[in-house]
Amino acid sequence: MDRPIVTNAYASPRRLFALTTVTIFVFEAFIMVLLSILPPFPNVVQVFFDASLLSVMTAITLYFFLYRPLMIQNSERRRAEELADEKRRHADELKAIFNAITDMVIVTDKDGKPIQANPAVIAAFGFNPTETPRTTILQQISTHHSDGRPMEPEELPSRRALRGETVEGERMLFTNVSGRTQTILVSASPLWTEGKVSGTVTVARDITQLEKLTAELRAALVEWQRRQAEVAALLTAARALLEHREFNAASREIFHACKQLIGAQVGYVAVLAENRREAVDAYMDPGEQGCGVDPTQAMPIRGMREQVCLTGRALFDNDFSASEFAALVPPGHSPLENVLFAPLTLGDQVVGVIGLGNKPGGFNAHDAQIATAFGELAVIALQNSKNLDALHQARAHLETRVEERTAELAESYRAESAARRVAETLYIANLALTQSLDLDTVLETLLDYLVRLVPYDSANVMLFESETRLAVRATRGYAGLSSVSQVRALTFDTSANPILRELVEKRRGVLVADTTTAVGWEHKPGVEFVQSWIGIPLVAGGKVIGLFSLDKAAPGFFNDEYVRLAEALAPQAAVAIQNAWLFEQVRAGRERLQMLSRQLVQVQESERLSIARELHDETSQTLTSLMVDLRLLEQGADDAPATRARIAEIKATTDTVLENLHRLAADLRPASLDHLGLVAALRQHVEMLNHKHATRILFETVGVENLHLKLSVATALYRVAQEGLANALRHARATQIDLLLERRRNVVVLVVEDNGVGFDIDEAMERGRLGLLGMKERVEMLDGVFTLEGRVGKGTTIYVEVSYADSSVGRG
Repeated sequence: MDRPIVTNAYASPRRLFALTTVTIFVFEAFIMVLLSILPPFPNVVQVFFDASLLSVMTAITLYFFLYRPLMIQNSERRRAEELADEKRRHADELKAIFNAITDMVIVTDKDGKPIQANPAVIAAFGFNPTETPRTTILQQISTHHSDGRPMEPEELPSRRALRGETVEGERMLFTNVSGRTQTILVSASPLWTEGKVSGTVTVARDITQLEKLTAELRAALVEWQRRQAEVAALLTAARALLEHREFNAASREIFHACKQLIGAQVGYVAVLAENRREAVDAYMDPGEQGCGVDPTQAMPIRGMREQVCLTGRALFDNDFSASEFAALVPPGHSPLENVLFAPLTLGDQVVGVIGLGNKPGGFNAHDAQIATAFGELAVIALQNSKNLDALHQARAHLETRVEERTAELAESYRAESAARRVAETLYIANLALTQSLDLDTVLETLLDYLVRLVPYDSANVMLFESETRLAVRATRGYAGLSSVSQVRALTFDTSANPILRELVEKRRGVLVADTTTAVGWEHKPGVEFVQSWIGIPLVAGGKVIGLFSLDKAAPGFFNDEYVRLAEALAPQAAVAIQNAWLFEQVRAGRERLQMLSRQLVQVQESERLSIARELHDETSQTLTSLMVDLRLLEQGADDAPATRARIAEIKATTDTVLENLHRLAADLRPASLDHLGLVAALRQHVEMLNHKHATRILFETVGVENLHLKLSVATALYRVAQEGLANALRHARATQIDLLLERRRNVVVLVVEDNGVGFDIDEAMERGRLGLLGMKERVEMLDGVFTLEGRVGKGTTIYVEVSYADSSVGRG
């Protein structure tokens, strides 16, 4: 610590002079008094004693009161000068350091006026803030928060520091007078003097380049992570090649690695069929929304997949839902917003496709490269699987040969004959099942060949009529079930029957050795004799379509070997049954189409006959009568009263002809439907019917007065109402008919209801009554809903619901 500078009180020249004079006088007086007291000395001794004593006492006095303070004062002056030099040197060093700091440093006074600024501040501002008024500074620079919001003057860190707040590392945007914007990190601290803020120190660091480098480093890190993810995914796919021998399992792992890396939500791996025009999915991932398309069914190669197969290059479309290929997506498929297809290329030939879809943000060229790389791994898995299959086939063939040879040596001729018989039976059964597309014939053939494999007492085939309801379609050996109606009446609910539920869920045969002790066995009338039972599922297209069961009156008769033999025939039978069922559906549809076509021709001919009869019986005769009247008028032209009477008759006849023609035209198509709309046409038709018939028809409308429907919608609704009213008047014997036309949200509802005698709707639809089918076809062509309700003695209700899209609503 520096010693304080002390100034002696005697350092004043006047005080020193007065003190010296008084001291000499006092000492001299003391010496003179002392000499007067002492014995007399010689004058020389007295003078010497007087001078010596005066000199000693004066020197001591001058030393303590003059020279010593002067020495101390000189020493302290030299020390003060050294301290001043040191402070100047420190100040120069601090100024050099202050000017050398690369960060911006500003010192302000208690009013916020800059009083010191280092060169970094001047370079950043473009001017010296200590020489510029504060208002001018705020006009020439702008500051913003890190999120881009303008910063108010009171929000500046220096202003906040003046309020006693310490700001540490606050990020903000700074724009100088030349328009250059920097990202700076600002800290501000208040300077305290005697408990009050006397100024502030603000330090700002330009982190623009640092943030740029950080962003580049972050981007590099993301790229590195992406590369790492790609490497990990490729390693996973490569590991799948080593771990899985079958192509389906390997392709599933490869696809999942590719899908996870790219970020798609749905996709599949498909292999081209031998005809190269179809593809079979080896694995499908429908995502969370699911997919109603059967993955085992071959799908035609079309659209983008066809282009990928032809070019051998990956393609992607990030607006697939709006593309021309969106219409090629089969019904039930997951909705696709964007897609990517990559080829599986073996040599120069495309052997399959990897498809990906619904990636958030869309696909890019890099995704196509990644998918192509995974496609190459999938091709390797496919080739390995083929090679492995060939090896397995060779091995299986060798093992079969060894087993056959061992069996020849170890087993008897009887076992060999039984095996041959089973194989021949399966082969013949397969041929027999594929020779017919009639469902009943296929079922009977199945029961015929089952008895050759398994000696049953009775058997039946059941097919699903709904999701859980099984119905017996064919039987063998049931004495109490001779009629078809008795057979069809036997139904089973798989959800309530644990044995059948297990068979459907596990898709494998179930053996009940003893039905009397089996839990969940359902007893049905006519089959009480069953003691041992086998149930075999019929699986086609990955779905259980039904089952066949074998019965034995003796408990414990069936065993696992019988189950295996029965299961051997199930796949061929399931395929044959499904093909026959599909053929039956196609044939029924064709027959229905032919029936509709015949009935349409009949209706057309009937309508033409009615029009011809109408024209011949009424219009033609009336016109003939008109011609006769004209001739009579011509002959009696001179008789004025008779002529006027004839003219009146001719006018009445002409009105009748016009009325009949108008009615005929209205029956064919009312002009009001085209010019005034559906409501006016229906109201006119109802008024005409009310005028002609005793049955009361009430017509009500709700919300359709200003609705202008498309002509196709209006025509369909008019024809449905016309046919419904005609049927009610012709057949229902109703006392009242209600017709309602109502708009509900985005649909138009038409209701025709009568209180007549009603009829059996199911029977009428099965018989194919043209009027009902015509109404149903008209509504379904508009993607509408047609519902027919009622029963015998309870009247009939026709309910139609049609969207009025592309129609317009007037504003009255």
